[in-house]
Amino acid sequence: MSKNKTIILNGIEVRTKTTDFGEFLCITDLAKVVGDKTGKVIGNWFSLIGTIEYLKEWELKYNPNDFNVLRFQDIRMNAGTVRFSMSAKKWMEATNAKGILSEPGRYGGTYAHNAIALEFCAAVSPAFKLGVYTDYLELKEQTAQRWLNHYKFFIEKMEDNTLETNRIARDLLKDMKKMKEG
Repeated sequence: MSKNKTIILNGIEVRTKTTDFGEFLCITDLAKVVGDKTGKVIGNWFSLIGTIEYLKEWELKYNPNDFNVLRFQDIRMNAGTVRFSMSAKKWMEATNAKGILSEPGRYGGTYAHNAIALEFCAAVSPAFKLGVYTDYLELKEQTAQRWLNHYKFFIEKMEDNTLETNRIARDLLKDMKKMKEG
């Protein structure tokens, strides 16, 4: 994990982590919109067949070499039964998943890749997902604009240098042509 920060999505303070797989959002923080029992909310979400199928698809796309498909098939066969329950930790350990992170302790939480976190928001409610999604996109656009503004000077300088280099090259070619003729 390299960078940790907090962002506001749909009025909720959400911790983030930047990993090799991109930005992860704390779904423990997002689950607070439902109530204080965030572990139960997340556990219930992990126990849904649709959730497990979505997580499998994410892992096959971003973690195809390490994802344990055979263990996934065992989990999938039991999903939907009365005795089935799943947690982030169980999912990670059983399948070698990389799209979910679970950090124990008082300041820990369950983190999910932003695409997975948005899927979690859809399970909370469509309106909540839309609010989080639009806020998240707006934050990404603002970040991109800040980056562009910061590097705009350098980009313009490179363009100026390219124009100057082209002008010098033309002048040199003219001089070389004159030298050959003369």
